[in-house]
Amino acid sequence: MMKEKAKKYLSVAIDRLLYLSVAFLCVSAVWLLSQVFLFSSFSVPTDSMTPAIVPGDCV
Repeated sequence: MMKEKAKKYLSVAIDRLLYLSVAFLCVSAVWLLSQVFLFSSFSVPTDSMTPAIVPGDCV
């Protein structure tokens, strides 16, 4: 009887841990993609794209 309860609690704990891990990974992926594509600005260090972009411009 006691082993069944322990197995049940262990199963529930593993399920919750798996759910939280997947949720954390999804939130992390959304955060990373939003940082890369929405909020980050990149500075142009060289004049490789002159005259459209001059050195020091933020893209």
